[in-house]
Amino acid sequence: VDRLGVRLLDLASAFSGIARGGLAGPPRLLAEDRMALGRRISPATAEILIDILCDNSARLLSFGPHSALAFQTRVACKTGTMPVFAMVAVGFTREHTVGVWVGNVDGSPMDHITSIASAAPLGVA
Repeated sequence: VDRLGVRLLDLASAFSGIARGGLAGPPRLLAEDRMALGRRISPATAEILIDILCDNSARLLSFGPHSALAFQTRVACKTGTMPVFAMVAVGFTREHTVGVWVGNVDGSPMDHITSIASAAPLGVA
């Protein structure tokens, strides 16, 4: 758990709920684990979010045309920096969700590094 109480597992689970059209539930680690899904957002809202997160041209100005997030297929993704300067990247398709956390285990800041240069390449590797 980071200092805000948000685990990468929970963040990835939330994004997988968007991928399911707004149906979300607790994280599932094994394929045979049951999923108790509930509606969190409307299907229309999920589609709008998916369109925004899949937009390669929207990422172009910030990340350039050859970044780790310049996908050839429809992939939704989001990068970010946690309050303790840990880097995260979450991406999803309709079938799969991937979350990557890069940081110092002791919570000390990571200086001079960005999510696009650290977490994002690991998520697509």
